[in-house]
Amino acid sequence: SGHGDWIAIVRLYDALAAITHSPVVAINRALAIAQAQGAAAGLAAMPDADIDTRLGEYQPYWAARAELLANAGAADAACNAYEIAIGLERARAQDLAHQVEAARQSEQLRTTLIDAMAHEFKTPLTSIRAATTSLLALPEQPVETRSELVRIADEEAEHLRHLIDDAVEM
Repeated sequence: SGHGDWIAIVRLYDALAAITHSPVVAINRALAIAQAQGAAAGLAAMPDADIDTRLGEYQPYWAARAELLANAGAADAACNAYEIAIGLERARAQDLAHQVEAARQSEQLRTTLIDAMAHEFKTPLTSIRAATTSLLALPEQPVETRSELVRIADEEAEHLRHLIDDAVEM
């Protein structure tokens, strides 16, 4: 038929409220009562934000309250509740925008750090590669030159080990 059995839905919310004691269930129960018995009955069943302080910052509470107030003909009170709901949604949107910006900055810092670390890792690797390539390419080099190339490779390998240790500690 397209129409809900609002009395049965209210009973289901009653059972759920008895189990959960959730303000969200209480709000939905009040909205179901409004469908079954009218906006004034829904308002009477709506939880009180002064008693449950969690509701003061809960945007859907104010939106639901505003709708019930508007349907009950309390235009000024409905406008006030709508303004609170809109303000909470704006604040939430601003919080989300700040979180997005913080995530972007974090990603930029991460990218910058990785780029710097890659550069720091490549420098000793390049020195090690140059030393070993020289050793392999020119096996007839004097012992002093070969010893110097091995020393460079060893120092740069140690430098690279320290960089990796530092990166792991981060």
